[in-house]
Amino acid sequence: MSLGDSARPMLVGAAVLAAVLLLALVTTRAAVEEAVIACEPGDWCPLGSRCTRGLVAGTSSGRCFRVGPDAELVFDLPLASPQGVACVHGPSFGRGTHAFLNSLFALDLTSRADGAPAVIRAAARGTVEGVHRGCADPGGAFGHSDRCGQGFGNWVRVLHADGTASFYAHLARVDVARGDEVERGDVIGLEGITGLTGHRHLHFAVQRRTIHPLDDEPAWQSVAFRLRFRGEAGGEPIVSAVGDLRCRLDDLGSRGWFPPQ
Repeated sequence: MSLGDSARPMLVGAAVLAAVLLLALVTTRAAVEEAVIACEPGDWCPLGSRCTRGLVAGTSSGRCFRVGPDAELVFDLPLASPQGVACVHGPSFGRGTHAFLNSLFALDLTSRADGAPAVIRAAARGTVEGVHRGCADPGGAFGHSDRCGQGFGNWVRVLHADGTASFYAHLARVDVARGDEVERGDVIGLEGITGLTGHRHLHFAVQRRTIHPLDDEPAWQSVAFRLRFRGEAGGEPIVSAVGDLRCRLDDLGSRGWFPPQ
């Protein structure tokens, strides 16, 4: 038997082994993809993976859970500043913007750090469902963080006709009380740096009281919404889905600026 004859079985064996490994890889990948696509409420899925329609993967846990329907109302940009407003934390990874269930679709909005704090206005008509006040605001634009107000600092929640509520957090001042009726555009507070935050801004979320697999009791859960704001040069107002907004986490507003409102 020649050297070539003895090498032939080794080559055939190596080819068979490679084919088996490739088949195993393809089968495993298909199984993983199928598992991700079939992910149901309460299932654990890889972070950043796709869940079935109507579900969202929690950014901290990787568990898929069902979210409520999108808000019916269109909400106005809740910050008013003549220098413009920036979105500094919004859609940037997977589905959702923040790790916590009550803030999955929340936006962090800020006025310019070298300007005066922005006035906070009601984004839609409603009734003040709850407030938290008493958190000290040190002033300035940077460098403060504490857990007052469960990390949200001074906050306001306004209940709306479609069953959703708008939530405004980290306020320097609260100008409304529980039970107050507010119209779209009414002043409800002042942009601040209270609670668990490293810079002055407004944490804004639209929520719906919902039961989902991660809670035993109904809880305020963040839902997707549409935001209306003034266009450039006095043009027609723009309505954007929250997932289509441009935001920057690492650069306070180098892009993602809304025109002066």
